[in-house]
Amino acid sequence: MKKMMSSVLAAGMVLSSIPVSGVQAMSLNDTIVQEKEANNEKDSAQVLSLIGSNSIAKEVTNFVEGSFSSEGDVDWYKVTLAEPGKVNVSFHPEDKTGTIPKDNYPDVDIFSTRYDGSFGTVAYPDDASQRIKDSADGNVYSWYSHINDNDVFIRVKKNEEADSTYNMGIVYGVNSPSGDALEPNTVFNKTWDLYESALIEKNTWVNTKWNNHYDEMDNFSIEASSKGKLTYSVKYDEEEYNYWKEANKDYYNTYGVYAELKDGSYDKIDGEAVIGIPNQTYSKSLEIENSNYTGKFVLSLKNGFLKNPDYQVKMDFEGDVQEPEKDTTPPKEVSGLEVSSLTKNSVKFNFALPSDSDFDKVLIYRDGSKIYESNTGTFEDIGLTAEKGYSYKFVTVDTTGNQSGGISKNITTLPEPVEVDTTAPSEISDILVNELSHERVTFDYTLPTDKDFDKVVIYRDGKQIAETQTNSFTDIELKEDTSYSYKFTTVDETGNSSEGSIKSITTKEKPSIPQPEPTELEYKRISGDDRYETSKAFSQEIPAHSLDTVLLASGSDFPDALTGGVLNNKMNGIVLLVRDNQAVINEQLKEAKRVLKDNGKVVLLGGDAAVSPKIEKAFAKEFETERLGGKTRFQTALKIADKVNENPEEIVLTYGMDFADALSVVPYATKKEIPIMLNTKGDKLQEDVASYISSKKNTLKKVTIIGGTGVVSTSVEKELTKLGIKTIDRISGENRYITSLEIAKKLYPETRSIALTNAFSFADALSGSRFAFDHNLPVLLTAEDEVEDEVVNHFKGNVESVYLYGGKSVVSESIKEQLKK
Repeated sequence: MKKMMSSVLAAGMVLSSIPVSGVQAMSLNDTIVQEKEANNEKDSAQVLSLIGSNSIAKEVTNFVEGSFSSEGDVDWYKVTLAEPGKVNVSFHPEDKTGTIPKDNYPDVDIFSTRYDGSFGTVAYPDDASQRIKDSADGNVYSWYSHINDNDVFIRVKKNEEADSTYNMGIVYGVNSPSGDALEPNTVFNKTWDLYESALIEKNTWVNTKWNNHYDEMDNFSIEASSKGKLTYSVKYDEEEYNYWKEANKDYYNTYGVYAELKDGSYDKIDGEAVIGIPNQTYSKSLEIENSNYTGKFVLSLKNGFLKNPDYQVKMDFEGDVQEPEKDTTPPKEVSGLEVSSLTKNSVKFNFALPSDSDFDKVLIYRDGSKIYESNTGTFEDIGLTAEKGYSYKFVTVDTTGNQSGGISKNITTLPEPVEVDTTAPSEISDILVNELSHERVTFDYTLPTDKDFDKVVIYRDGKQIAETQTNSFTDIELKEDTSYSYKFTTVDETGNSSEGSIKSITTKEKPSIPQPEPTELEYKRISGDDRYETSKAFSQEIPAHSLDTVLLASGSDFPDALTGGVLNNKMNGIVLLVRDNQAVINEQLKEAKRVLKDNGKVVLLGGDAAVSPKIEKAFAKEFETERLGGKTRFQTALKIADKVNENPEEIVLTYGMDFADALSVVPYATKKEIPIMLNTKGDKLQEDVASYISSKKNTLKKVTIIGGTGVVSTSVEKELTKLGIKTIDRISGENRYITSLEIAKKLYPETRSIALTNAFSFADALSGSRFAFDHNLPVLLTAEDEVEDEVVNHFKGNVESVYLYGGKSVVSESIKEQLKK
C-alpha cells in the first residue's frame, strides 16, 4: 500500500505572511478576550473560541489582552480548528490599530500532535535555525506545517524586548473549495510526506481556479508510464495575460514537476520560476526514462495571486502506458479497540480507523458471522443475551478489497440485575444457660432455619466478643459474682442483621477449694550431645517399626521443620534433623530404619539448599522419598499446608523470620491438623499467603495469629477480613516467654505436664514436637537458667511432671529449684 495523502486533509495552521485585513483596524465584529489565570501550563491552557470565515473580506480578528507577571512568564492558549485552515497571530498596540515591530514581539510557539504521533512544535522544524521569518510587511512571523488533529496550543513567553502587557490578534481562515471538484489539492510537502493532488485526464484542458489566498498550491496528476515524453501546459485568461505583459514583471510564477517512486515518495524532476506570464499558455516537455518511477506525475503550482483566479491546466504523456501494479497489501488494523459501555443485552466499542489513504470500511463479525459494516470509529451491538460470552472480530478493508487479519475482542454481557435482599434473618430461639460458674458460662440455643443464615454475632455488655455458626457458645475468664448482659444477633449471607436476643446472667462466687499438699515434681530430660543426637533421642521414644513417615528437615534453620512438624499426625511421622555430614546422615538413616514400617517413606522438607541432594540420594537407596519444597520458606510452607489439610477451616499465621512465637503452637496444630503459614511482611500479608487464603475461601473460617502487633500488625487483620475471614484470633504476650505461656493457657487449660525448651534455640523444640503431640504437652519457652515468674506461678501446684528438652547447657538443672518454690 503506497504512502499517500488522505482525501481529507487534517487541519493546517500557519501564522500567515499574507497581509490580513482584520489585523489592521478594530471593527464592531472583533472579539476581545481577557487572559484568565492560571494559564501557565499546557494542562491549564485558556480555551479560545475562534471565529472563522470563508472569505478574506469577512475575516475577523480575535484579540487576547494579556499580561506577564515576570520575566520569562508563560501564557498558554488552546484553540480547536473546525476544518483545514490557518491561524494567523500578530501583536498590536493598545488601540489595536496596526502592528508593533516584530522585535518587540513576545516569544511565540505553536504546538499540536504531529503526524508521527508525538506532541511538539508544529510551527517550525525542531532545529530552530530553520524557523522562517518572512512577511510582506515585516511584522508577522510565518510557520508552515500540517498537524494530525485540530487541537492547537499557542504558547506566549515574556522576553527582554516584549512589554509586560500584550494585545495578541488571532485570525482563523480556511481554504474553502466553493464546490470545486478538484479540491482539496492544496498540499505537496516532501518533508512531511503529505501528497495531495487532483487526478486529471491526459491531454484534456481542465478548468480550475484559486479559491482564496489560503489556497497556497494547486497540484494535478496523471497516471502514465515510466518511459516517454511528459508535457504540461498552463493557460491564463487573456485579461490576465495582458496585465502581466504590461506590468509587475518582477513577480514569479512557480512550476514544479514530481515523479512518484515505487516506495511512495516523490522525486522532483523539473522546476521553473517564471517572471510574470510571458505567454498566455506556458508549456514544457520532459523526456522520462526511469524504471523506478510508478508512472504517476504531479504538476505543482504555487498561488501567484492572479487578478482573475480562473485558469486552465493540461498534462499529456506520449509512450507506453503500463498497467499499475495491483495493490495486494492489506490495510492496517483498527487501533485502540476498547469496550466503552456494557449492559446485560448490549455492548459498544470504540476504536481508531487506520490512516491508510485507500481505507474503505471495517467488517464486524460476531461469533464468526458478519453482522455489520462501518466506516466510523464506533459500533454498538444490541439484543444480546444476559451473562453470555461473545467473540467479536474487526477486519479492515481497502478500496481494492484487501482485508486485514482482524482484531478480536471477547466480552461477557452483564447478568440480570438481582433483587437486593434486605430482610433480616430470624432470631435464635430457646436460649438456655447450660453451664454457669464463677468464671465461665455456656449458652445453648436453636439456630434459625433461614436458608441464607450465616452466623451468630455475640455481644457482651455492648461489645462484640465472638462470631459462631454453632448452636453453643462458651465465654471464659469472667469475674466472679458479676452480672453480664449478652446479645445474640443473627446475620445472613447478604449481611442483614437481626435486632438480637438478650440474655443476662450473674456468675457465681468462686468456691473455696482446699489447696493440695505439694507433691514432688517428676523430671525427665531428653537430650543428646548435639541437636542431631537430641533429635535422635526423641525418636528413640518411638517404638520400632511403628511409623509411616520420617520427615527430614535442616538442623541449621527453623522454617521447614516448624511448618513440616504439623505433618506428624497426618502422616504418622517424626521430624529428624539432618545436615550435610556423613556421620549425621548415617546415624539418622539408621534411626529411620528402626522406626519405619516395612513400606514407610521419607519426606524431605525444603529445597536442595535445606536438605541436600547428597542426603536425598543416601535415603533414596533405602526408602521411597518425596520432597516438599519451594524456592523460598514461604512456598515450602504452602506445599506442606496442602498436605496437612487441603480444605482447612482454620490456619495459624505467624512471623516467618523468627521461630519463637510459633514453637509452642506446633504440637497443638499437629493434633488439630491446622496448617501453619509464615508471613515475612509485618505490616501486610505476604502475596503467596494472601493468594493461598483466597483459594481456600469456601472452607477457611478462622485465622489464629501467634505473636504481637510488632511482628504481625493490625493492618494484616484488616486484610484478612477483606479476604472473607470471619473469625480472627490472636495469642501473644509481652515477650516470647509469656507468648508461650498464653498459648499453654488457651490451648492446654487442664494440663498436668509441661515441656521446657530454650527460647533461643529452635532445634530441640522442633525435634520434640512429636513427643509433645503424643503426650499432650504445652511447650514453654525459658532462658538457659531462669524461668519467668508468671510461668512458675501459673503451673504451681497443678503440674506433676516436667520434660526438659536438650542438654544442661540449654536448660540448666537450676530451673528445677525455681519450679519447687
